[in-house]
Amino acid sequence: MSKLIGFSEENNRRDLRRLMKGAGIVVGGETYDLVDLSIRGFLCSGYREQALHGDQLMVGSIIVDDGPPIELGADASVVRFSLARQYMAAVFTDISSRTFSMLEKITMGRTVPENQRRIL
Repeated sequence: MSKLIGFSEENNRRDLRRLMKGAGIVVGGETYDLVDLSIRGFLCSGYREQALHGDQLMVGSIIVDDGPPIELGADASVVRFSLARQYMAAVFTDISSRTFSMLEKITMGRTVPENQRRIL
């Protein structure tokens, strides 16, 4: 008797991720299109830099609207990359409680007030 292990394709990682249409993410000083985001990680498109699984990154900020960027200052690690398809996925490896709070607000669709968007 065979048994299916894992998730069906339509449920694979989608339940914890928020689609981020029109948003951007600053990685290593460059801005890329943010495809989706969770408290644990993100997927961005337009990524043209060579990256290997496990490479360390610095995520500077997230741009979600016409207001100022939401500064994160978070370390991340590459988990998937395709130069041909120009995408990169990463997980956050070291975040502060403030960064966690910002990610939680963004992924829950809450507005981040302008006076909380900068790291002091």
